[in-house]
Amino acid sequence: LNQADVVLGPCADGGYYLIGLTRPQPRLLREVPMSTPTVAQETLALARRMELKTAVLPIWYDVDTVAELRQLTVELQTTGPAVAPHSRRFLARHSLPVDI
Repeated sequence: LNQADVVLGPCADGGYYLIGLTRPQPRLLREVPMSTPTVAQETLALARRMELKTAVLPIWYDVDTVAELRQLTVELQTTGPAVAPHSRRFLARHSLPVDI
């Protein structure tokens, strides 16, 4: 965020797993339809029309489905406890095994 007003982490499904802003930009959330296969692309396009500096992170995934939850748990099994500590706590708090 030091060099961009908007940082977006896109997902393969067209959404995004992260949006970072240097200051509130309600238009980006109000004017772009959410949960569509083009939300990331449309958010970036609007940000650029608003003359905001943008940066795009590598494509990653978010957890919308059981399959994606399984993908996350596999990754958590192969990494140390310092990786995704909040996700680990959430899974433990809700009695969801890391190996779903």
